[in-house]
Amino acid sequence: QKDGPLFDRLCPKDKDGGRRFAPVMLKRLKKLGIDKTNPDDLTPEERVRFARLNIDPDTVTWRRVLDTNDRHLREMTIGQSPTEKGIERRTGFDISVASEAMAILALTTGLGDMRERLGRIVIGASKSGEPITADDLGVG
Repeated sequence: QKDGPLFDRLCPKDKDGGRRFAPVMLKRLKKLGIDKTNPDDLTPEERVRFARLNIDPDTVTWRRVLDTNDRHLREMTIGQSPTEKGIERRTGFDISVASEAMAILALTTGLGDMRERLGRIVIGASKSGEPITADDLGVG
């Protein structure tokens, strides 16, 4: 998808024709060093930096989680189908109680604290080596 349509999907126009950033998007802008709060004020270069995460698939650390213990699911290779267009990577499943999310649920002091902690989870890195967090994905 091209940069313009991607940005339009992330920040769609409302009924009045205006755009607004969600709070999690403002966190990403701050992380990128962009001080603007109006989506229409972003330059084309800032829109690309905001919208494109450029995640390196080999660095994805967030694994799928099941509430079962099956040794055959611990390590696997995904993306081997011809429809995956050659994007293949090694991954696996973790047990739910051993996941980082469950540790956060055990330690959190409230909803705001939980969202903050979940948002700081590093899920991988960009191709330039910068850490990508759950907040960067807009999960918060």
